Amino acid sequence: AAEYMRDAMECVRQKDLTGARTHAERGLEAHPADPGLLGLAALTALQSGDVESGKALLRRQLAVTPQDKAARTNLAMALLRGGEHAEALAVARDHGDHPRLARIAAFLLQDAGEIAAAIRAYQVTLDADVRDPESWNNFANCLVQTGDLPNAVKSFENAINQDPSPPAEVF
Repeated sequence: AAEYMRDAMECVRQKDLTGARTHAERGLEAHPADPGLLGLAALTALQSGDVESGKALLRRQLAVTPQDKAARTNLAMALLRGGEHAEALAVARDHGDHPRLARIAAFLLQDAGEIAAAIRAYQVTLDADVRDPESWNNFANCLVQTGDLPNAVKSFENAINQDPSPPAEVF
């Protein structure tokens, strides 16, 4: 598996996604359960626009390494972008305090009406990056739904203070 990975990574360095994917897929013919090759083949598929193959490869990778947070994050994002919210939530729900995966889980939990779980996931996200205005805003909206208005106001203020975009001009 190492030789295929080496060759694939050399293609990645040269910005040759097709070559990288070809080497990774050849490696998978000989080593079908190699998580590194599965992950690399998935990422090159996703980056080249072959989303369905990318998702299938990430599912295979997670079957081999179910606790791989990077693979979970990539699969959850691909599913979310494709509108497959139920499966994305199933993948992201067990975020294990991984900030990016928790952010995806929080959004999906909020969308599913699981507000208490969404709040916990947003707390993980915001503990990792207090400069995330979208998460502050969503967190505040969740707090409003629970009736925690004082903390909701503070969270909305954090969202406004962390937003890097210039204020809208008002005439």
